[in-house]
Amino acid sequence: MSRGHVGFSTLLFTYTLEVLTSRAAAQTVNSGIGPLVQQADARPGTLHWALAVILIVVLLVGLFRSYRILKQTQHLTVVRHAPEGMRIVECGSCHTAQYVSAHGRIFICCSCHCANRIPMEAARAEELTVADGPLKKFEFKKGGENFWQAKVIQKSKARKQPRERSTPLPDREHWEAVLSSNWACLKEAPEAVKDDPVCVQIAARQSWKALEYASEDIKNDPVVTLPVVQSCWWALEFVGQDVRRDEEVAIVALRQNALAFECLSHDLRHDLIILQEAVRVDGKALRFASKDLLADRKLVEDAVRNAGGEALCHAAEEFGDDPDMVVLALQAPAGSDRALAFSKRLAADRGFVLQIMQKDGMALRYASESLKADMSVVLAAVEQNGDALEFASDDMRDTRKVVEAAAKQKPKALRFASEKLRSDEDLVKQVATVDGTILEFAVDLCGNRRVAVKAVEQSWEALRFEEVAGGLPANLLLEAVKQDWRAVQEILKKEPEVSEDLLLQMATTNPEIVRASQLRGHRMVARAALEVNGMMLHYLLPHLRSDLELAAAAVRQNPDALSEAHPALRQEPTLRSLQKEGFARRAHTELRRAKALKEAEEVSQEEMEEGAEASERVSQGADKPAPSLIGKVDVENASAGERFPQCVVCLDEPGCMVLLPCAHGGVCEACVTRIVQNRAFGGSHCPHCRSTISTIVKLEEVEGELAKGVELRIPMARPLS
Repeated sequence: MSRGHVGFSTLLFTYTLEVLTSRAAAQTVNSGIGPLVQQADARPGTLHWALAVILIVVLLVGLFRSYRILKQTQHLTVVRHAPEGMRIVECGSCHTAQYVSAHGRIFICCSCHCANRIPMEAARAEELTVADGPLKKFEFKKGGENFWQAKVIQKSKARKQPRERSTPLPDREHWEAVLSSNWACLKEAPEAVKDDPVCVQIAARQSWKALEYASEDIKNDPVVTLPVVQSCWWALEFVGQDVRRDEEVAIVALRQNALAFECLSHDLRHDLIILQEAVRVDGKALRFASKDLLADRKLVEDAVRNAGGEALCHAAEEFGDDPDMVVLALQAPAGSDRALAFSKRLAADRGFVLQIMQKDGMALRYASESLKADMSVVLAAVEQNGDALEFASDDMRDTRKVVEAAAKQKPKALRFASEKLRSDEDLVKQVATVDGTILEFAVDLCGNRRVAVKAVEQSWEALRFEEVAGGLPANLLLEAVKQDWRAVQEILKKEPEVSEDLLLQMATTNPEIVRASQLRGHRMVARAALEVNGMMLHYLLPHLRSDLELAAAAVRQNPDALSEAHPALRQEPTLRSLQKEGFARRAHTELRRAKALKEAEEVSQEEMEEGAEASERVSQGADKPAPSLIGKVDVENASAGERFPQCVVCLDEPGCMVLLPCAHGGVCEACVTRIVQNRAFGGSHCPHCRSTISTIVKLEEVEGELAKGVELRIPMARPLS
């Protein structure tokens, strides 16, 4: 009964009373509903009384039904079915019936704007459901999270402990000990053990595969299976159907991998909360959603934000034409290149496509044919990703400006250019200076000496594609071998008769060329390589590894190379003696290095102590301390270059500079200049104590413990702001 119905009945009732009580019979009555009665005399007739009675009954019935609805004594029967994806609910505050989403648990009343929660045991979508409301502020959370938490708590309280056996298990301690050591014993265990929750839990802690041999009752027990699924979602393969329908188990599994949907019940594909958990892990899980959920915008947004176009392809068709959704897909970490694939209307929108090309040039493949021939669109695409040139029109691939832009972003994009441009010497030389391997795509220029030289200078791999008559210069081949030893393989393939002198130069430049199959048995090349790196003995053929002269050369260069010699030579006295000498030299070198390091540390400690004393004197207002020279120097017997110790930074030039106020020295003039002008560390700082340098003094004479010098004016770097 609506307000209009009651108002219309009241209008008719008022009109009838006026007719019945009127003594004048005059004219036709018009009240917006047409002529009802035309009175002939002053007295009301039988028709008037009948009409009045009918209207009074209709009015009373309407008022009575309205009263019962307001008092919640009776609900109206819903005649019309709810739209797809919706359900009919009644607000718990104002009792207004309305349509809401069939997947949500929280809704806002359209009349009183109160928050309501749909009960867990809600009726089907076609029946009227009375919601709980209004909710307090602390009870309401966006998305109905409080509902799910309450549901999980309620289910957890109902099953805190696994079910207990009606009869005790004989030899329980024995089977617990056996299963603790080997879970596979559950396979041959008696049925009573397979039906015991405690024994199955002990086995499942070791491997989720133990669930395969449990009884059906155990497989359907969520308390036993939930921890196993939590450790590995693959355990869903062996759980029962009841567990596969359990929401809590589904949430735990989907948080690990969205593919768990393949093992879960199909009923869960209609649950919005379950799908939301799945798409947060992997947006492509949207393909498991039911048809009505594919139209849920928030769910689709979460999926697209995660997987881009890979998720958008499973959503409802209207989302493919939504510009906001396409832009959201472009921002996804994966699947962004398919964002434009599902809307022909957007693919032909020049402004929108131009905006998309600036974010992902590979989306050009889904643009309309007219836009693939548009200069601005194609340029924007290839500047973002050079490989987008593959999807441009033939005219664009034959345009030099477009190809240059693509090759600048990605040199190998030259392979998508027209044959005419791939034969352009100037263009290919320009790209070869960035990536020499593009010579592979310039087939007509592989024999061009100028192009081949540019390509090989940039990358030795260009040797695979060059076909220059007469070969390349020797210095260029040496440079290629210096880049990578594999270059010699390409050289020997094309020029088997390479001169021995060139091979020896290559061995000296890069001793690893003996790894090439063509040179592993070449004695002269092997000797030259071993003199540079003795460990290359490992790659020589057995007859060369057993050569005493080559083995001696290798051990002389590196004493560890004796382990790579032929086993018959490893006990040779000559090689053993060379190895001992090599180890002695190595130990002596290490000792000298350690001694130098220790002396440097001692000098640094002395400098820090003297600097601290000098700073203390300056802070107390004492006279300016004379610059001190670090290290003991025999001035009388020292030559001009030995009057000062070596620079502690470069270990080359005399350290004749002193830094104030810390009074640390032992640094040469060139190093001091670099230090004080270095902005990388926020200003000029002493290399010993990191204090700020204010003055630099160059020592000229040393008399006993006193030194004389002059102050240098060197522009110092200011601290970075």
